[in-house]
Amino acid sequence: MLMYNKNMTKRGGARRASGFTIIEVMLSLAVSGLVLVGALIGVSSTIARQRYRDVIETTAALLRQQYEYVSRVQIEQRTEDEVCDSISGVIGTYNDGSNMIGRGRSKCSVYGVVVTLGLDGGKRMQTANLIGTEYNAYRDSLIAAGKDPDEEIKTMNDLQLFHALHLTDVYNKDNSTCTVTNLLNDETYRWDASIETTEKDVPAKVTFLIVRSPRTGAIHTYVMDYSGRASAYEPFDYTAIAPGLCSNTQGGVLKATVKDGLSNSQNNSGAVNSFQANKEVKLCIKSDDALATFGKRRMIRIVADGHNSSAVELVDMDSDGVRGGNECQ
Repeated sequence: MLMYNKNMTKRGGARRASGFTIIEVMLSLAVSGLVLVGALIGVSSTIARQRYRDVIETTAALLRQQYEYVSRVQIEQRTEDEVCDSISGVIGTYNDGSNMIGRGRSKCSVYGVVVTLGLDGGKRMQTANLIGTEYNAYRDSLIAAGKDPDEEIKTMNDLQLFHALHLTDVYNKDNSTCTVTNLLNDETYRWDASIETTEKDVPAKVTFLIVRSPRTGAIHTYVMDYSGRASAYEPFDYTAIAPGLCSNTQGGVLKATVKDGLSNSQNNSGAVNSFQANKEVKLCIKSDDALATFGKRRMIRIVADGHNSSAVELVDMDSDGVRGGNECQ
């Protein structure tokens, strides 16, 4: 009598054992690996884009903050012996600083800020106070010299007036030591980002003033742009103050100082290091992380002669590269 064998097929052959072949296992692992790689790239790309947005928004916020600061700037409390000499331009204290006087009685005024871009190959920006002779003290000096202050001043534009007021960001204290009037910010861009011109791989080297007119109280923006120039001009680094940096030359490299810029501006010399009115600032934010923007750059534009924080515009990355659009493409 024949017995049924469960290991036999209907045709009498052996039943195949269940499982996966080596090829099926390899294919499964390959597909899983591709899915995992895709997920990791997606996560990395998201993080890179968020970091890039953080750099852009932080930079724009810092620039807007400078306009807000200038709009509410007040004269700081100073010693009675601290002067802004309208003849020599020397600012300094000549005693131990113990005799303090109230606000508004100093011969010095804070007129605004200077913003310096382009340090460390476009990876740092700095802002500092701009201090000069108090406006009424300057008028008094003209009267003492036998001149009519109204007649003298009405022939000047604001850049010429600021030059006459010895507006400066760095002064020669006690004729021996260079000191910055007041460094407000020293910002290094995070996440391997840098600021360039509209031309790719050209670091933006720009110094601009955000200042309040002593005559009208209106805020103006004056720009010194020496990006991509063949000259040896470099941004002024306030953290590297040294006696030799009181002048505009150190080690054969010309430094774009406010004092020399105003001197060239009031003389209408047309020099590279001179300030210009009614000039836009176009900044292209670049990320070294290819996953952040895939080679694209976004623009921050400061409109010509900006008067308030709305002068700082964030331009949409995908807008047309024409006036008003993203010229950083």
